[in-house]
Amino acid sequence: MSNKSERLMAGEAVRIFRSLRPEEYIVEYTDKTHLSADSWRQLLRIELSAAPKGQAAFEETNPFYTLIAIIEENDKGKRAEELGTLNDALAQTLVRTGALRPVITAEGMCDIFQLTRRGAVVLVPDTNALSTGVLHWLLRIFSETQVWLLPVVVSLTQVQQRDVVLKGMVSTKTANPGNLRKAIRSRTMINASLGLLERCRERYQVLEVDPQLLRYVRPAGRASGDPDEGDVLEDRLFIEAIHDVFRATRSCTEKRVVTSDVLLARILHAEGIPTLFLQTPTLPEGPIPCLFYEPLAKTFLGAPLIYLLWDLAHSFGTVRLRDGTGREVLQLQTYWPGKTAIEWSQERLMVYYPLIESAEQQAGIQTLPAPAAGCYSTSALPEASFVQVLRLGGALLEGPGTLASLLTRIPEDVRPSKQVVRMAMELLLRAGFVQIDGEQLVATEELGLLDRALAVENFDEASGLWKRFPPYDALLSALKEKDGLNREALPTILEPVLGKLPSKEACERFLRVPVYLGQAWTDGELIRDGTVRPRDDVVVEHFSRLFEEKARDGLCPISNLLPELCRLLCISPWAVSRQIQHLVQEDRFPDLSFQTAAGKRITALDKVVMGGLAGIRTMPIPMDRIEIDGRPVFTVSRRSS
Repeated sequence: MSNKSERLMAGEAVRIFRSLRPEEYIVEYTDKTHLSADSWRQLLRIELSAAPKGQAAFEETNPFYTLIAIIEENDKGKRAEELGTLNDALAQTLVRTGALRPVITAEGMCDIFQLTRRGAVVLVPDTNALSTGVLHWLLRIFSETQVWLLPVVVSLTQVQQRDVVLKGMVSTKTANPGNLRKAIRSRTMINASLGLLERCRERYQVLEVDPQLLRYVRPAGRASGDPDEGDVLEDRLFIEAIHDVFRATRSCTEKRVVTSDVLLARILHAEGIPTLFLQTPTLPEGPIPCLFYEPLAKTFLGAPLIYLLWDLAHSFGTVRLRDGTGREVLQLQTYWPGKTAIEWSQERLMVYYPLIESAEQQAGIQTLPAPAAGCYSTSALPEASFVQVLRLGGALLEGPGTLASLLTRIPEDVRPSKQVVRMAMELLLRAGFVQIDGEQLVATEELGLLDRALAVENFDEASGLWKRFPPYDALLSALKEKDGLNREALPTILEPVLGKLPSKEACERFLRVPVYLGQAWTDGELIRDGTVRPRDDVVVEHFSRLFEEKARDGLCPISNLLPELCRLLCISPWAVSRQIQHLVQEDRFPDLSFQTAAGKRITALDKVVMGGLAGIRTMPIPMDRIEIDGRPVFTVSRRSS
């Protein structure tokens, strides 16, 4: 393996994955707890293939592949117990990454289907559910449902115990083949459980038990090597914690305990606790495709190659990919000296590319972040306030920084929560206003252009910059095509662009973006297009005609004119008010009088953003007035001859 090393961004690592040629590869692993130095054991045979013509590929890596387990084929002399451990670990990886579905009873399928139709659900996973993949699979199925996770502290204590066991095996100088079962299962429990909770940090809360009762948890030295082998006292602590929270929670939200333990599921049923019982499937003997249709999720689920290898590395320690000639083309390591707490929390791997021939792709070492739909949110569309998005962009214009450092740059009185910041940053990343450079977030040139456009109230230019974000472009197109867009229709409009259905809350927030940028306006229950910028003579003609139609005794309130003019010309109230102000100052309405009056309380449905990103603020756009020389005009009258 080449000693030359160069730190690359995650996007560069993705391009390395894309560069893999369509052919057959072998996946192997090594683990110094039970394998000698330079000893590798085969796990999978993977056949990469090019995408069929006309079909979309995975964005992250090569489009399609099939895999087949080759553990028994290469280890016929191994004990059945060891082979079973490797097969189980491999099956759990495939469930976690989406290539396999758990085994579910008919009653469980019906229950899950009904839960997918609910607005929210509370899931209480046992220790196994956190790591075996069944909870990972449920989160994909409930992608359109708000999910709250309530792990019990007993489970986290067991994870800590497994870490003590694993460190004890790693600290020994010689590998012990008898460690295979304990090492693989311990590593899977630790990394899969903590990784899932790290990615779901905004929506989980640990259920506590009386600290004095934790003395009944098994000491690490006496723990079983099999995480599936539960302890009666630990199970009792788990059940009592569930009883406590269910009694204390006064909510109509559906609650389910998630478990793969048959006996625990039976006990829970006997005690009247609603339970979802799912088990990891047996590893299929034949080829496994990387993509399959999941009717419960109403979409295709799959495991891009980069996701698959990432999870395998966290389960088996170190994995590598060899091509048909036996050459190593890729190696991923979970453990290395000096790995920092940040790298653990971000689930980074060390990635080696020893035989990539392109000078541009000559690598060495790459810390690869955990695969997800986004760096800070896996939502189809982040639920972010547009004002907070712009405010975060203003903080980034001060210079590169981490998410935590950017948060401190925002004034305390308007500083959002960490969850809001993550959602807002995800939107900036997807829209191309921000890039990631190692640990730092860096503003792109487009963010500076957006700042300058907003500073001079050039909303059309600002909107043009946002149009590079496909969901925003699709929203503007839908507004132009329809005579008023109902809010309820937006999720189905954005689904083809996003690949899955966004949440209603995300759509409600996103629908305000064109309004804030003066490209749309609220008309009762509808959002209407406001992107047209008609010529001055067209506005004069239609405004004068509407006045003649609606005036009574030579008077007409502005509130009777502006909405009709906006509907007729497909112009936003912000744009038409500015244009009429300009026309009045040029005396383009010789027959009409615009007399200013004392102001009254502003009641407006819509607002636009004002100022540069660093000092972003909002200004209401009322429909009952036009400002002339800084004073409001509420009524238009006919000039006397």
